Amino acid sequence: MKPFFIRNVLFSGIVGVLALWGMSSSAFAQSYEIKILNDTYCSGGKILKNLRPGPQSTCQSTCMSLPTCKHYQYISKLRTCSIYSTEPTRTITMKPSASLGTSICGKKVLTTAKYFKRYTDRIITKGAFIFQTKVSNLAACEKGCKDNPACTHYQVVAEGNGFCYHRDGGYGATAPTGMRGSIVGEKLGLTPPKPVVLPKIDPSKVRFIVSSGYNWVAGVRKRYKVKLTQTECQNGCAVDRTCTNFLYYVKYSACFHYTVSPTSMVKTPEINVGTKQR
Repeated sequence: MKPFFIRNVLFSGIVGVLALWGMSSSAFAQSYEIKILNDTYCSGGKILKNLRPGPQSTCQSTCMSLPTCKHYQYISKLRTCSIYSTEPTRTITMKPSASLGTSICGKKVLTTAKYFKRYTDRIITKGAFIFQTKVSNLAACEKGCKDNPACTHYQVVAEGNGFCYHRDGGYGATAPTGMRGSIVGEKLGLTPPKPVVLPKIDPSKVRFIVSSGYNWVAGVRKRYKVKLTQTECQNGCAVDRTCTNFLYYVKYSACFHYTVSPTSMVKTPEINVGTKQR
């Protein structure tokens, strides 16, 4: 049986990892296009802005450039453009006339005809939670994700008597689960961001303030490993850009890395700690 200290640190480490797991967020570009409805007037909705008289191309490009634009209304004869942040409440046919010309409604839609790829008996393993609520059916959860540009995935657990979760990020990150009936929807039309290649870190050039015979108070642990030397523990923190501190338990050759710096330290035999110098 591991001593109380190890069991306690292990538990705290797991809690810290879970907290960080849900906090990481990724930005994904979604591909949109404008669906043109000629001889159509989109009625109702909330106006985001009215543009000065100009060509339809300006009206359309403005809507595409504004993340909150859902549709626009353009009158050709008057060259007027109204940008809306909500979907129209209804659309009506409006034939061309001498006084107004052609009425054109442009709706911003995902380039894909189908919005989601569904997985059953799976869970989402990455991405930040941005919304959760009780849900009565799958369609309600899916629609909420579809209408939220920040939502890349949804998950419904126990449809009819469970919860709906929306996440930002975690592209392609789903895993099997024992929760039968768990449904994951991955929004289509997503392209993962280009990976940023950072230069490798030479651990010998990273400086630490090391204190022997001390233990950290508070902070958030990210990683726990055993059977390491203190040098290996320190070097591992050095090359990890998210690591701020390390803790080394001499008796058990146990190494802990921190992502949030501890607030203080207390004297503890057989434990050494280090703070990375930025």
